[in-house]
Amino acid sequence: MAEGKEGEVKGEIEIPNLSDENAVEEVDVIVTVESSGKVVSQTMKEMVHREAPIVVRSKLSEYLRCLKEEYSNKGLILPKRQSPTESSPATPPTLGTRISTQRSPSPAATSNKKSGTVNVNTTQIKMTESFMTSIEELYNTLTTQQLVATFTNSSTKLEAKKGGLYSLLDGLISGQYMELEKPHKIVKTWREKSWPDAHYSTVTIELNQEQDCAKLVLLHTNVPEGVAERTKLGWKTHIFERIKSVFGYGARLF
Repeated sequence: MAEGKEGEVKGEIEIPNLSDENAVEEVDVIVTVESSGKVVSQTMKEMVHREAPIVVRSKLSEYLRCLKEEYSNKGLILPKRQSPTESSPATPPTLGTRISTQRSPSPAATSNKKSGTVNVNTTQIKMTESFMTSIEELYNTLTTQQLVATFTNSSTKLEAKKGGLYSLLDGLISGQYMELEKPHKIVKTWREKSWPDAHYSTVTIELNQEQDCAKLVLLHTNVPEGVAERTKLGWKTHIFERIKSVFGYGARLF
């Protein structure tokens, strides 16, 4: 980054897990930003945290492409990340695990399916997470189709308005927006593809601006008891940590 001139931004970019074991989209890009001379606005810092990881991953992709071409011209073969028996990644069955598994429905769920009703023991999930950005930026990250597709690295469809439908993680998650209060609150129904037919949970996300971060409070109700822990892990791993990694919201703004 630029340095040495008044008003310009300087900082560092760290890629701690760069290796042939990780795909470009899996690489963590940690951006540290500080100002030189005049104080750089919060908006500028947030823009750098948001855009820098995207630019870095793009350059890494270009570098790897050139590297493969060079090896190919020399008659060398680069090792593949997948084993010979693997063809393509399977569609993940649940939010909490990206491994393809099939679970047979319980006798109770099967019986209810035939009768057209759903009777599932449920529980709720409560989580609190801090992001080093503003609530406006975080709200946009959670409700903009292109940004959601970026941090989930999957096919995404969403229409962030009351009554609008959404689909995440290649169709694994689907639901409908019930209430949107920009930039403070999001309420939506939520179901996983493997859940009993017609069973929906409810997700309520509240965003509060703290002095140095955006605080997210999640309440996920009516979650089937059997998948509650896995769903909670999925929120942590596939949503919160991915947002921090991809957009740099896990790094403190200096």
